[in-house]
Amino acid sequence: MQPFHVDEFDLEVLFQEVSDLDLGCEQRCSRVSRTMAFFLLEGLGKLEGFHFVESVKGLRFSSMHDLREIDAFHGLTTIEQGISIYENWGLETIEPFASLEHVGFAVGFENNYKLKDLRLLANVRQIGEIGGSYEQGLYLSSNKGLKDMTGLESLERIGGRFRISYETGLESMRGLESLKEVDTLRINYAVELSSLEGLENLQRVNEVLSIENSPKLRRCEVEALVAQLEEPPERVLLSGLSEAPCD
Repeated sequence: MQPFHVDEFDLEVLFQEVSDLDLGCEQRCSRVSRTMAFFLLEGLGKLEGFHFVESVKGLRFSSMHDLREIDAFHGLTTIEQGISIYENWGLETIEPFASLEHVGFAVGFENNYKLKDLRLLANVRQIGEIGGSYEQGLYLSSNKGLKDMTGLESLERIGGRFRISYETGLESMRGLESLKEVDTLRINYAVELSSLEGLENLQRVNEVLSIENSPKLRRCEVEALVAQLEEPPERVLLSGLSEAPCD
């Protein structure tokens, strides 16, 4: 796929205007060696199509303030690096990438204030590689509409870090019932989080378990999570939690 707008290092195919979408669809490339980046696209309420793409280096969706829905990339089976979705202030729904089961490196959702769930990843079983780079993983920050982890029901393993920060609407971890192993789990400033429901089947946190500044979450519930693991993490960091007793 030839770039329409090229960044300094020629690493992205950048879709910045709505007319660029038609040009991309005309090329109909099944394999894209660059990151496909969707940026601004003023006036676009729904991004759809690109079902012919089977393999891509990465995907970036950013600063599309008119966008409400993404329904695209149903044929995508391979992402070499990752998916980055940030500062799409009106984005509510991302339909599942129906054929995607493994993301090679990382997925990040940040500052998507109206996003309802994480169904984009509904069929993904693994992100990154266990024991690989620390920069791999799943990152969630400031997606104020998220109440739980709905959409991650197939996810079994996360290499690198599973980081949750400033998710001020998050109440539980429901949706992660299939999760068995992560390298590192960090939760910080999840001020409404009151339950770890959803992590009942988590078996391994290989490196660090850190939960801080989440005042509605009881310390005893976190300690019970640590106790259920096959082996304790290398480090456990807990602060700013509720000291209320468990039933």
